[in-house]
Amino acid sequence: MYENAAVHLLRPLLDLKGFPVTTIEETIWTHAQQGLNLLDEHYRTKYSCRYQPVLQMFSILHLTDVVARFFPGGVEGPTKDGPNAVTFGLEALLKSQIGFPVAGPLREMLRKTANECSIRLPKNLDELSTSRRSSNVQIYRMDDMIDACTMPSFVQPVVEIHKKYPASFPADWLAEAEVCGFPKPESSNSRLALPSLEEKAAQNLMRIRNLLNSN
Repeated sequence: MYENAAVHLLRPLLDLKGFPVTTIEETIWTHAQQGLNLLDEHYRTKYSCRYQPVLQMFSILHLTDVVARFFPGGVEGPTKDGPNAVTFGLEALLKSQIGFPVAGPLREMLRKTANECSIRLPKNLDELSTSRRSSNVQIYRMDDMIDACTMPSFVQPVVEIHKKYPASFPADWLAEAEVCGFPKPESSNSRLALPSLEEKAAQNLMRIRNLLNSN
């Protein structure tokens, strides 16, 4: 939850207009990976995710969301890219749902995040997707999402957060960041994988085709 708190604090800056994102990418990436690693390699193996606290479920959601949206390709080494992070999140929440039914709508939210990020889930994880029509699958509606986290999605209201920053914030950050331990901006080393307008159009077209072929 500590790693998630650091990510949660800095995440709105990743798509703040004019902000030098290269000053925070390494920090966010490192905290996200450390948090997911602690949950996967240590907590899940020792304690199981069946009885994990609800706040920890939200940590999984937020850490996974950041990796899926901004670092989907990951990097070399023992780290989680977008598909790996989403798969882990779905598996962990499925286990949690046995003891905490609230994990159900949270898992559906994560599935929708994967769809928004054009992340394809492995075929052997089809049973984790609540979008499949089955008499054994719970269908979650908007009221279920709001009951789970008081709003339709677990994602931070970034647009509203951006409105609270003064116009001078990017320049103020550059003036203070290095003293606080953040690196100087180096655009050539950016890890972000934000899609271009053409890529966004292609992703939207793929989603439309998926909907048309859903039956």
